[in-house]
Amino acid sequence: MRMNEHNFYPSNPANVDPLLIRPGKTFRREVFKVVLAILLFCLVYLLLLAAALGIAGGFVAAGGFLLTLGANYLVILVGLSLIGVGIFIIIYLFKFVFARFEDSKAGRVEVLPEDHPHLFDFIRQLTSDTKTPMPKRVYISPGVGACVFYDSSFLSMILPVKKNLEIGLGLVNSLNISEFKQVLAHEFGHFSQRSMRFGGYIYTLNHIIYNMLYQNRSYSKMLAGLQRIHSVFLLTGHLTVAIIKVIQTVLRRMYEVINLSHRRLSKEMEFHADAVAVSVTGSDIAVSAIRRVEFGEMCMQFCTNKFFELAGQNKILENIYDLQRSIIAFTCEQYKVETVNGLPVLKNRPLPGVSKSRIQYEDLWSSHPSEEERETRYREANITNTADNRLAWELFSNRPALEEEMTKHLAGITFPAANLQATVSKDELLKELKTVKAKFEMPAVFNGYYNRGVFPSVEDITVPVQATSLEEFYSTGLVEKVNEHLQNKQDKDVLEAIAAKQIAVEQFKLDGKRFQLSEVEIVLAQLCADVEKGAQWLKQRDQEAYQLNLNLAGCEEERNKLKSLYSQILRAQEYLNQLEIIAIVLKMKIEEIYNRDDWDLNGLLAVIEVIKEKDNELKVVMRSILDDPALVSEAEPDFKTQMEAYLGTNYPYFVGNTCSSDELMSTYHTGIRSIENVDIIFKLLRKKYLDTVVSHSVIVSRQEA
Repeated sequence: MRMNEHNFYPSNPANVDPLLIRPGKTFRREVFKVVLAILLFCLVYLLLLAAALGIAGGFVAAGGFLLTLGANYLVILVGLSLIGVGIFIIIYLFKFVFARFEDSKAGRVEVLPEDHPHLFDFIRQLTSDTKTPMPKRVYISPGVGACVFYDSSFLSMILPVKKNLEIGLGLVNSLNISEFKQVLAHEFGHFSQRSMRFGGYIYTLNHIIYNMLYQNRSYSKMLAGLQRIHSVFLLTGHLTVAIIKVIQTVLRRMYEVINLSHRRLSKEMEFHADAVAVSVTGSDIAVSAIRRVEFGEMCMQFCTNKFFELAGQNKILENIYDLQRSIIAFTCEQYKVETVNGLPVLKNRPLPGVSKSRIQYEDLWSSHPSEEERETRYREANITNTADNRLAWELFSNRPALEEEMTKHLAGITFPAANLQATVSKDELLKELKTVKAKFEMPAVFNGYYNRGVFPSVEDITVPVQATSLEEFYSTGLVEKVNEHLQNKQDKDVLEAIAAKQIAVEQFKLDGKRFQLSEVEIVLAQLCADVEKGAQWLKQRDQEAYQLNLNLAGCEEERNKLKSLYSQILRAQEYLNQLEIIAIVLKMKIEEIYNRDDWDLNGLLAVIEVIKEKDNELKVVMRSILDDPALVSEAEPDFKTQMEAYLGTNYPYFVGNTCSSDELMSTYHTGIRSIENVDIIFKLLRKKYLDTVVSHSVIVSRQEA
């Protein structure tokens, strides 16, 4: 059923079970734990307060007693110092009451009802359906997301707080109206039950303790100012700091307890918000929304990277959202994904180009459920409804102007000092993207077999191979099995992290079967065996693939050309690996120099020596590449000139008593450029090799015909 074109609010599902949005046993259990955590905090804080007030009172009394003596100037200062200790302890324990935690973000721009009436009518109806108050203000922002936010303080635990709504235009660009309704309903769902307030309490307590532990710059500044008045007041500082350290030790313990309670409750709150959202939209709509948001984020990441790249050239995108739509369309075309009104129809998880993990687990420290967990709950709700496929943009007025204004706003807050004058359209970038794609894209007949992180190393031996054509060998089934092996390697890394307790879990699943944490070593051994078996299988397939490619070459001369190309690819790959390792160390050491302010001369010189060592290693690798004509011939035109100039340098990096920023940055950027250029060489050689194999295959096919 299609919605009336003048009605911008999709209909709600019929006959929704009211128990769906009623908090369940798990939620109530976590709320109970949170209540205990809150009570525990109150008890500990009152005990700390009583002890601190007693200590403070003692210091004030002692100081007052010394003042009454009035013996001399020094005694008076000591008395005032002791009183200061007491006052500073009291200030420390009460300052959080007046602290305000502002949720501010430069990217937000407020929108008004008179400018976007359909949007505000939509939100008004949705808040009515989800039984939540209308937001105080509505903002738009550049990204792919939405949230309800508010400024909190100690008083917000007692007094009601007006919430604000933020809507990312990248999100609007990724959804239809029904899915947009689902995402906003999820955000409002966080505040649809009274019991949701406990999440806010824990959130505020977390801020309070964090503030008392780590946000003490103004407090420390005030204490330091007092200490500068007279050396006697150093006593005030040392005594106050010693007492506060004891208080902070206790608060750190409380922070751990409350933070764990907050994370566990947050996860249940996410499930509850999902239940509210699916109750006013429907299961299929909710699943589609979560997948399209993920897809939209993936495409927006490309746009953001391009945005930063252009800024480095003093250029600005004309419209980042126009580009995002184009990248969505481009990606759908590349992966043969069906679209409706320009949006992908994502029928399966994972998303195109992403492998499915065999392992599922619940991270105890995670505050959000996984996408798979959320989708499972949507399906279990089994709520049917018809989606309205009109774009979420229908709710906004004057879309082109809004998109261009937000693009300029994003540039202004991201690069405030940049002079971005030249404007680049999405058509220019799409043309560039398609040119790059054509330059490096491997022939489709290989089905992505060579899309792995590494190009396979093979032996120069003859092996039997049954397939006689590329289509027969590089089948979809073969590539799927390769991807399964690669996913097994990733899953092995996850299990190793679980075994090392880097991921906090109580249990996990492999292929749908549940295991306890105590069984992780047994399951890991099984998965390692699968990985080893897969590696041996893949090694054999790589050898057969190499042999088939040679068989299609025909004459010995063409076979030798293929062998030479293959060898060049492997050399380029090895150089690339070496450069990446060197560049990582250079980046770490150079950043370390700039990120530390407390260097002593010996420590700084030791880091400079490491940089010099990596500088020399970089030059050795670059010289080897420049001495390899087959590789240099594939490089960018200015690559050889740039690298020859670098090879002629002999930077000391440290002159007089200071580091040379120009020399450090020159080496850093040379490392990055060398990786980029050798990566281009590698990709071009790979494409040349595969294109040559295809051309041989065509000749063989014609001869057979």
